[in-house]
Amino acid sequence: DIHRFSIINRAQMAPMHDRNIILLNDLYSEEDTRFRDRQRRSDTYLNFLCFEPWLRPLMRGFLLDKVAHGELAPATLVGMQSRLRAFGQFLHGEGITEPGQVNELTMERYLARGNARNTAGKNWYTDIVQLLRAAPVLLPGQWPRIALDKRAARRIRYKQAPDDPRNRLYASREGANRAAPPEALTAMVAKLDELPAPIPAIFMIGITTGARAEDLHALLFDCLRPDPHDKRFMLFTFWQNKVSRWNTKPLLLTDPAHQAMIELIEAQRDRVRQRHGRTTKYLFPVFYGKRESFLGQNWTMQELKMLCLRHGIVDGEGKPFDFSWHPLRHHRGTQMAAEGHDILSIMFELGHASPDMASMYVNKRLELKKNALLRKGGGQFFTIEGKVDEAVGDLLLRKETMVATRVCGGACTLPGQLGEWCEHAHACLTCRFFRADGDDLEHFRCERAGLYVAIEGLEQEARNYEEGGQTRMADITHKRLQRNKDAAHNTDTIIRSIEERGLYKGEKQRYRPAAAREEALP
Repeated sequence: DIHRFSIINRAQMAPMHDRNIILLNDLYSEEDTRFRDRQRRSDTYLNFLCFEPWLRPLMRGFLLDKVAHGELAPATLVGMQSRLRAFGQFLHGEGITEPGQVNELTMERYLARGNARNTAGKNWYTDIVQLLRAAPVLLPGQWPRIALDKRAARRIRYKQAPDDPRNRLYASREGANRAAPPEALTAMVAKLDELPAPIPAIFMIGITTGARAEDLHALLFDCLRPDPHDKRFMLFTFWQNKVSRWNTKPLLLTDPAHQAMIELIEAQRDRVRQRHGRTTKYLFPVFYGKRESFLGQNWTMQELKMLCLRHGIVDGEGKPFDFSWHPLRHHRGTQMAAEGHDILSIMFELGHASPDMASMYVNKRLELKKNALLRKGGGQFFTIEGKVDEAVGDLLLRKETMVATRVCGGACTLPGQLGEWCEHAHACLTCRFFRADGDDLEHFRCERAGLYVAIEGLEQEARNYEEGGQTRMADITHKRLQRNKDAAHNTDTIIRSIEERGLYKGEKQRYRPAAAREEALP
C-alpha cells in the first residue's frame, strides 16, 4: 500500500491532461452526481498506465472531454474505460504500434473479432467508433481521419430476448404495464410496520412522489420547508440526478395524503436528531467512520422483497410479487394519467427528459377507457348492412382525438365530422358511416316502431297529394317515404345482426384489433 499510495500521489503532481492516474474526486463534484457521498473510499481512480504509451494521450483526452461535457457518470466512465482497454489489447495483438497504422480495415477486423466472441451489447464497438472520430479533433496531426460507416453497427450480432424485462425492447413494448400492481402495494402497506425504520417512510414517500430509487434514498434533511408565500403549503424539494434538475412539490396541509407525507418526514427528522444528536445532510443517513452517506437502495429493496415472501403477496396474475423500486414510478405515472393530468405535468412530476414515457402512461389510460367503452357497448359496432366494424373502438379513443363521434345509437365514422354539424343531416340509419352499438338493441326496436308509424302516415299523405293534383308535393313525399323505408330496412338488419351474434356478456371478448378495415358499400 505504501508503494501504491506513493505512485498515486506522485501522479497528482502533473497537470490533469498529463496524468496517468486521475482520482475520480478530481473529476466529479457532489452537486452533479453525489459521487463523493456514495463511495466508501476516497481514492478511486482511473489508471491510464494500462494503455501503451502511444495510446495514453488519446484515451485520456477522449474520456476527459466526455466528462467535461457531462456525458459520463462515474459508473459509466469506468465501464467505458474497460472497453477502451479491450480495444488497446486488440491493437497490441494485431501488432499496431502507431496511429498511422489504424485504418478502416482495422475496424473491420475488430468488428469480426467481437462477433466471433459473441461480445455482449453494442457499446464495445460504438464506443471505439466515437473514439476514432474524435481522435483527429482532439489530437490534430497525430491521428488520421478515418471514414467509418455508421451502418456498420447494424452488422453487430446483437440479440435481445423480447420477454426479458431487463432490455429496452421489452420496456418499449410493455410501457406502463410494468407498474407495480395496486393490490400488491395495498397488501404491502398493511404490513409495513414489521420493517425496520426508515423503510416504511421511504416506501410511502416513493409511492406519493414517484421519485427514482437513488433520489428517494438521498433526500436531504431540509427537503421540507414552509412555503414563504402561502402558509397553507409546505414545499417538498428533491434532486433528480438523471436529469440534473430540482423538483419542488407543494404539499397542502389540509390534504390527508399530503399531511401523511409531511408527518412521515417530520417523524424521520426527529428520529435522526435523537440518534445522532444533530441535524445531518441526508434524511436517511448512514456513516462510514466520519463520512456521511445515504442509505443504500439495495438493502431496502431486499427487506421489502422478504416482506412479500413472508406474507405471500402476489401480483394481479396471482404470481409472487417480485418487488423493485422502479415500478413505483410507473405506478405513480399511471395514477397521474388516470387522474387526468396531461403529458407535460407527468414529465415535470417524474422528471422525464422526453415525453415518451409520459405518453405511455396516457396511452395506457386510453386503452383502459377503450376497454370500458367496449364492455358498455357490447364489444361490437354494426354497419347498416349488419357487418361488424372492428375499427370503431380504436377510432373513438385514438390519442384523445375523436376520429369517430358518438351519436344516438352508436358512432359516426364520417371523415371531418365536427360537433353537431353533419352533412347528411343526421340521417344515420341510411348513412354508410353509421356504426350501431350492440348494446342499444331496445333503442333500435323503438326506432323501428316509430318508422313504421311514420311510413303509414307518409303513404297516406302521398295519396292525398296525388288525389289533389299536387304532383310536386307528392314526389317530395315519396322521396321522404323511401328514405324512411330504407331506414326501417336497415334497422331490421341491425336488430337481426345483434340478435344473431348475441350481446357481449363478459364471457368472451368479441372485439379484436382492427386489421384491414372493410368499408361498407354505398
